[in-house]
Amino acid sequence: MYRIRLFLISLLISTFLTALCVSEQKTPEEFFNEGESLLKEGKYDEAMIKFDKVLENNSSYKEAWIYKGFVFHIKSKYDEALVCYEKAIEIDPEYTTALSSKGDALFAQGRFDEAIACYDKAIEIDPEYTTALAGKAIVLLVQGRFDEAIACYDKAIEIDPDNSSVFLISKGIALFSQRKYDEAMTCYEKAIEIDPNYARAWKEKGNLLFYQGKYEEAQECFDTVDELGNKE
Repeated sequence: MYRIRLFLISLLISTFLTALCVSEQKTPEEFFNEGESLLKEGKYDEAMIKFDKVLENNSSYKEAWIYKGFVFHIKSKYDEALVCYEKAIEIDPEYTTALSSKGDALFAQGRFDEAIACYDKAIEIDPEYTTALAGKAIVLLVQGRFDEAIACYDKAIEIDPDNSSVFLISKGIALFSQRKYDEAMTCYEKAIEIDPNYARAWKEKGNLLFYQGKYEEAQECFDTVDELGNKE
């Protein structure tokens, strides 16, 4: 009787452990989706564990390298982020997301010419990739190359006019830097026309009006920003 009980207990333990192991067996896609959700929740360390799990099972999972790079980038660990982006590019040399992300990391390190080269490569592969156009434009703005930056924003607006509010705002800032205030205002107002709830457009319009000494009109814009909750 004693031996039978021991056998039954051993069988139960074995069954439990087998079930536990099976429950822990997940596909790389499942680990990736969990990591992506954690990243959106701002749980970066937990997300990193999931992406590492993906890569343990499939080192050629390029999206996991990209998202792992995102985590490093958020933590301002740009060298580590670059390693991840370069790994993704090694897997797929025409992976525009990896090229643009590499450009972002290089820009964060002040390596402007190298960043532009990455954005240009992505644009060469996909001329309608607005993320790379916008990234390149930001670098050009920082370098004071306003006309070239505006050309990038114009191209992005042409490609995706219905979702161009962000590009219009950035173009407006470039025009403001050139003291082309009327043209800048046109950009801000166009952005508001496309998305009346876009707080940043109201904020930039208010800043320009304030700069021009139109304080009451500026305040109306700032009040709208407050009503919208300063949503970017």
